[in-house]
Amino acid sequence: MKRTLAFIICAVMLVSMAALGVSAAVSYSDKAPTDLGTLVIKKGASKADVTEFSGSVVNLSDGGTSFCPKKDCWVRYEFNAEKAGTYTFVVEYIARTGTDRGLDYAIDSTDAGKRVLLDLDQSADKRYASITEELTAGTHSIYFFCPTGFDDSTLKSCDIYGLSVYFTKAAAAAQKPAEVTDAPQTADTAVVAVVALAVSATAAIVISKKRAH
Repeated sequence: MKRTLAFIICAVMLVSMAALGVSAAVSYSDKAPTDLGTLVIKKGASKADVTEFSGSVVNLSDGGTSFCPKKDCWVRYEFNAEKAGTYTFVVEYIARTGTDRGLDYAIDSTDAGKRVLLDLDQSADKRYASITEELTAGTHSIYFFCPTGFDDSTLKSCDIYGLSVYFTKAAAAAQKPAEVTDAPQTADTAVVAVVALAVSATAAIVISKKRAH
């Protein structure tokens, strides 16, 4: 019985991991990350470096070394993705200590509903946020905004010092269409549910036998 239970638990873990898939991620470090792929662009934080901006962006100037996006403004960097695949954006920033700080970003849009909030590590020194996104080939932009919930008191923005974009991994080649079957598209989910029920039932049997003894 113990062997059967262990087998079922392993099956649940494997099927669950397969169902989760791969999603975009954000990581933070105190050193500029390396080995991220082919460098696409590397830009600073002056007016000459950014592609476009809207509103009064704090400290954004000719020859400036950093800027701070606050309320009712944004900054855009444009770049060309020669191939479809995974791209890594490295944002160089300082999120000074003393209060919560964040930053919103969005790809190819200024819509509030498409922004992603970065909960930044706080430090008096420069840090780096690495963001991965799946992109199609063509021209793209990354926009920076003040963080969602920004009030410049309990939640503040940060100082951005530059941006680097890397082509990290090519998109998988298109596969031949799978043969049509009568199985529903949610078969994997159903398998997880069935196996989970089996685990629960087996565990109940084991506990019942122990109590009987």
